[in-house]
Amino acid sequence: MNTDFVRSQIRGTLAEDALVALGAAGGTLSHGDLASAIGSDTYGAHEVYLELERLGLIGAASYDGVPLNSEGRRLADMIVKSRINGPDRWDAVQRGLLAWIGGATRNATSDYISTETATAFGVPFTAVEIDQATEFLADKGLIDIVSSLQVRGIRPSVTSEGRYALHHHGTVAEFVKTGGYPITDDHSSKVSVTGGSNVAVQSGGLGNVQTVTQTLSIDSRMQILAKVNELLTSLPGDADPSVRAAIEDFRDEAASDKSTIAIMKDKALTAMVAAVMTGVGQQIVEGLAQLAQMISG
Repeated sequence: MNTDFVRSQIRGTLAEDALVALGAAGGTLSHGDLASAIGSDTYGAHEVYLELERLGLIGAASYDGVPLNSEGRRLADMIVKSRINGPDRWDAVQRGLLAWIGGATRNATSDYISTETATAFGVPFTAVEIDQATEFLADKGLIDIVSSLQVRGIRPSVTSEGRYALHHHGTVAEFVKTGGYPITDDHSSKVSVTGGSNVAVQSGGLGNVQTVTQTLSIDSRMQILAKVNELLTSLPGDADPSVRAAIEDFRDEAASDKSTIAIMKDKALTAMVAAVMTGVGQQIVEGLAQLAQMISG
């Protein structure tokens, strides 16, 4: 069995929760207990059972319940250890911090520790974990920060790469390892304050790559504006105001003949993040994703 492949297939799913619950129960759970463990009904639990069976992680179900096989036990143990102090734990801190920064204007990444979302797998994040996540996200170009000799992670903001990382199915580290999303213009920056008024600025983000500015044709711009107006019309009346404001901001940018592809991508991603974070609906999120594809051509 290709453990890494199977692990990637179930990460963040009910199948993963079921596997961990089975491992914690000693390897076997009744059908009813399995459904309760993953917060699902009997039908949902049966679907999870079929998925675990397809992946070769469980034995044949019986009246006694659903049993893990040796491969399932091994993977369940691996996941538990990873959640305690491993890739799953590190990713939970990185992804949680990234989403928190993208949700509003923040003063410092250290403030994240006092929020309700700064926890995973029943264990709150520590200050050390948040500081390590800040360093990783900044070094990989997923957030911009200002740091001094005394304080790190001041005025954090999510870059375009960071927004794509939030929607990556795998871990944030896997997103970085695969090279992230192929954008044409990376204008992220990391600022370090070394004392007094001396400021060092690193431009270009990942790899310090800067490319030629690109613009859209009039026909493409008109198609995009038509799609934007369609989204604004279908936006629910009770939608969070931040979503409408982000879409309107994108519309205004698309209408400008001075706008570039890079800027429009950034604003489209801002609107998409706002839509996802506020739960405005799958139709709007998919529409914004189509906009991003239209810009990319």
